[in-house]
Amino acid sequence: MNKNYTHVVYLSSDYENGNRICLHFIAGEFIMHDVEKIIYKQKNASGVSLYTIETNSRKWESVVEKDAFYKDVVVIGKMNPSKDDIEKFNNRRKGRITLVDISLLILSLFECNYIELIVYLYHCYCEYAKKNGTLIDEARTKIRFDDYYYGPISVELNFGENAEILPLSYPRTIEEFKDISQYAVHYKSNKADVIASKFFNTENGAEVMNECIVILLKLKELDILDLYLETINENSIYKKRDSKQTYVSRNLIKNHYLSHLT
Repeated sequence: MNKNYTHVVYLSSDYENGNRICLHFIAGEFIMHDVEKIIYKQKNASGVSLYTIETNSRKWESVVEKDAFYKDVVVIGKMNPSKDDIEKFNNRRKGRITLVDISLLILSLFECNYIELIVYLYHCYCEYAKKNGTLIDEARTKIRFDDYYYGPISVELNFGENAEILPLSYPRTIEEFKDISQYAVHYKSNKADVIASKFFNTENGAEVMNECIVILLKLKELDILDLYLETINENSIYKKRDSKQTYVSRNLIKNHYLSHLT
């Protein structure tokens, strides 16, 4: 007679790599309290679901064979993983806020074309730093804004073939900016719930999202051309960068807005 095993699965999402991840235990072979003390110490532990499933094998393959729900789930560590493996699981769950996330948030709030999106994105990033004394993506990613003709453009805004906005092209003159702002196709995202879930499952993401929404709604009340001109005026960060530097870096923004805090 085959012995049955109860598999205990802690399931979550790795938003960085776009897949599901889990910790795999066998009931009776680990101390649940000790494991959950590590998992649930994080603010975003609500992003973890607990499942149990019974099979006649200890192997993970038996779980997948019995229930296709677990197909393509990446198991972190070995069976009955160590504390280090549980920490890896936690780190993979943390995710990070990127400029693409902020861009999709903008498109979920109101319609705009690609050049307006760029302007709102840049100002939101800078205003967040000025208001909160930290960067949206502090210690998480190397964001930069490239130098394209008239002002900084996010290099992360390459949405690929499944883009919600068209591939970018840039205005060479103020007149071109006005034409684009007036005639370019406008886009809006209808995936507000999906976008919000990324923030909610990222460390401090809910706070970042709420702050950005407040900033963006205030920016929307302003004239887009005025915002654009403010980006490139003589007192802007863009103009103050080193002439040899072709982009506005995170450090440049940080030093401009946060130097008084250090």
